[in-house]
Amino acid sequence: MSDIFDAFDSPWGLTWALVKRHKQKKAIRNIQKSNEDARGIVYYQPSNIEAFFDERDHIGNIVLSGGDEFIRLRAMAKCVECAYIQGYVPVVLHTNNFNLENYFVSCFGTTNITYINGQFPFYEPFIGLSDNEICKIIMKSTTENFEIKGNGKNYIDGVTAFIRSKGVVPYLWMYITCPHMELSDKINDSMTKGIITENMARRMLSQLVQGEIERGNIENFFSELRSEAEFIIAKKGNLSNATSIRNVAKSRGAIVIDVRASNNELLLNIIISEIEMLKSRGEKVFLCIDGIQILDNTLLAEYLKSSGNQSVVCMSGCDVYSDFLGNDKLFYSIVGKSSKIVISKHVSAYSCQKFSEIVGSYDKQEISDTFTGNMNMVGDFSYGTTNSKNISIKREEIIKTDEIHRLNNNEVFILDNNNDEIAWTQVV
Repeated sequence: MSDIFDAFDSPWGLTWALVKRHKQKKAIRNIQKSNEDARGIVYYQPSNIEAFFDERDHIGNIVLSGGDEFIRLRAMAKCVECAYIQGYVPVVLHTNNFNLENYFVSCFGTTNITYINGQFPFYEPFIGLSDNEICKIIMKSTTENFEIKGNGKNYIDGVTAFIRSKGVVPYLWMYITCPHMELSDKINDSMTKGIITENMARRMLSQLVQGEIERGNIENFFSELRSEAEFIIAKKGNLSNATSIRNVAKSRGAIVIDVRASNNELLLNIIISEIEMLKSRGEKVFLCIDGIQILDNTLLAEYLKSSGNQSVVCMSGCDVYSDFLGNDKLFYSIVGKSSKIVISKHVSAYSCQKFSEIVGSYDKQEISDTFTGNMNMVGDFSYGTTNSKNISIKREEIIKTDEIHRLNNNEVFILDNNNDEIAWTQVV
């Protein structure tokens, strides 16, 4: 605190005022510097976004939100590379994002990365699975609208046994196109022709009868799955190219899958069920989700919520917060375990506010002026004013909502929880 008198009757008074004013300016600069330090933002020269991701850093959840899509793709590709080096199986899911596919091809080629889309419909999740594992994936992938209850396992096992009896390794398209109404007749016909024994036929028919109550639900499930996933599922004519996430993991590769739409719930469930099975075998999975809204998909939501060292999640989109459709609890469970959050320009003020809250706040010092008058009635009359500087503390956002809104598309804030740093840069 200091006092400055604006009216003086001697040169000494003027000199003293100038000294006081200099000290005040210095104090203000010190407070400003203190606020900058407390805010803690490190301003970098124009940089490559890839420079902020190091393969030696611990990989936690990653959020890439807002701004220029090409910058997000560059960041995602670097994250995939870092995860791959650390022994994770990268799985990238997107909805018709040809820019993503093309960029990944330009970065990694097609040798170690498998691309599944309408042009390359080679997805076959049942490769190398036992009967029990096939049934487990199907049962786990059901939803409230397409539920298969416990008895359905018997029916599915019966279908699987019949497929194997024909000398065919079960694949998903066979379940989708299964002629359920004719199945019992086909089993009897195979027994008559001597393809299967009477005991085998009796066991299969018994399984179908035990699960008959769920046959309608099973048909509905596979009918809906067909409408959602037919464009990427391997068929009889291209089984030689068929692959699964498990196969990709065995060959130490990565996989990029186009799921076309966020509401293709059964397709997403099949993929997540396969990933869960992969995790149960000790594999680490790096799941990247680009532009997929988290609708009422319970299985996907539970997977995201349980993310940890063995299952790391990368969320990317023009507005990742809005992709959660108001499910703040799930959103915060993702960002709460994040190693890096890249925040760029957002259109939605509410999303800007949410990302501002995630970064946090700090104690900001503020200076206010108080003026008082004083009068000297003894001897020569004089009048002066006293200017007092008062310092107060208030909590303020480290990155304000309007700062995020005003960013250029190539400007980013990076919340780096590994290095306890908040950075800003212009991406080149």
